[in-house]
Amino acid sequence: MTAQLNPPAETELIRQRREAADPPMSRRRAAAKAGISPSQWSDIERGHKQAGSGVTVPVQATAETLARMARTIGMSPEELAAAGRQDNAGNHQQ
Repeated sequence: MTAQLNPPAETELIRQRREAADPPMSRRRAAAKAGISPSQWSDIERGHKQAGSGVTVPVQATAETLARMARTIGMSPEELAAAGRQDNAGNHQQ
């Protein structure tokens, strides 16, 4: 049995913003726009990935990847900083 890992605050905000888009943006579409794989987007959004039979490991996006995800769904660097990821600001150029 694996412990339930909660997603980081910044990726929870990204998920909420992606799902609140009109129309909602799928993970696959968001990942394509951000230039990452759908599985990477999903792992980052969940905050963990399966690394084998019954093994769950935490996942945290690099500042650059997080900034690309945020740009894709229209989040500002300030929103990410408020969620605890101040390291992304230099990578979040519009």
